[in-house]
Amino acid sequence: QRDKAADLAKRLGMYKLRAKVTIEDRSAVSAVAALWWTPAGSRATSVTYTGDVLASFADPRESRMGARLLVKVDGDNPPLRDIAGAQLVDAERYQMQRIAVGVPEGGRDYVLGDTFPHEANYDQLNGVSFTKGCYVGQEVVARMQNKTVVRKRVVKVTNAALSPGAEVKVGDAVVGKVGSVKGSLGLALVRIDRIAEAVEKKQPVTSNGQTIGVDPVPVARYMQSVIDKPVIDL
Repeated sequence: QRDKAADLAKRLGMYKLRAKVTIEDRSAVSAVAALWWTPAGSRATSVTYTGDVLASFADPRESRMGARLLVKVDGDNPPLRDIAGAQLVDAERYQMQRIAVGVPEGGRDYVLGDTFPHEANYDQLNGVSFTKGCYVGQEVVARMQNKTVVRKRVVKVTNAALSPGAEVKVGDAVVGKVGSVKGSLGLALVRIDRIAEAVEKKQPVTSNGQTIGVDPVPVARYMQSVIDKPVIDL
């Protein structure tokens, strides 16, 4: 998200201490192109980029998100025009792919600066290190990983009635909120413990007055974590 670049640079600058690095907002002269393959993982198409590539790497979050190119931008040379061998699509197609594979985005699916990494699924998307030395928030992150059950997560949900910002309910109790939506697919930050309880009791999970489907994988994973770990309130 280009509009968040300046805030990110400022925040990272607060923690560089005596490291010999320079952190600055370069969003005006660079852009990110997302490149993925269909069917997922095939990589059958030969893709080349004829512009200035500053960096390229596989998206570390999920293999079906493909790869990313960090490219140089100049005034009369749109960077995506230089990609050969790929179908150019609009940003909405990227959002559809992201939602379909369950990758949440800050500001859309969770509140930036007010969400634990585990709640945004960073622990499952290579977004947080459990072996690195000290960093801000490390103790809470380590405790959530090793000592407790994570009771809130972003999960995939389905229903044609989904709308961004709508409440997710079990009975009359609000257990979460819908974030990104494309068609009948969406992501929602929910109390996964309440969803698991509803599944066990065969209670419907609803949004906008209609029953919605909830991805069973994180629900099953939560149930297993209850068996494996004690529950500790943070």
